[in-house]
Amino acid sequence: MTTVEIKNMLKSYNTICGEIHHLNQEILELSEVAASHRELSAITYSDMPRGNQISDPTYEKAQKIIDLYTQQVEKIESKIELLFAKKNYVEALLSKLPDIETEIIRLRYFKKYRWEMISNVVSYSRRQCINIHDKILEDLAE
Repeated sequence: MTTVEIKNMLKSYNTICGEIHHLNQEILELSEVAASHRELSAITYSDMPRGNQISDPTYEKAQKIIDLYTQQVEKIESKIELLFAKKNYVEALLSKLPDIETEIIRLRYFKKYRWEMISNVVSYSRRQCINIHDKILEDLAE
């Protein structure tokens, strides 16, 4: 991976986390709707005996809706898996770094701090922070 690709991945970390959260919420909503459709059934007005087949049109339509929601949930879950893979990759990269380097990366990319703010937090000069940052990106690119 190049330094530019790593930089872009670090920049997108917050977006990835937000998207994971949003997709999880969407799955919950779809699950609630599917659960409400499972409870639907038409009122049977006849006391006549029926065969073993289900001929309730409301039930059949509800089942189709449930199937559509299930397919949608599966698509969303596959998206979430890809996003978690990216998120875990970034976290694995950061776990290899010393604490001060991890802090500089977190402040720069996850909290969107400017170099002056980062230098105040880590008690290094602005130039040192930038040099450490550049070194981190080069090391991660290897």
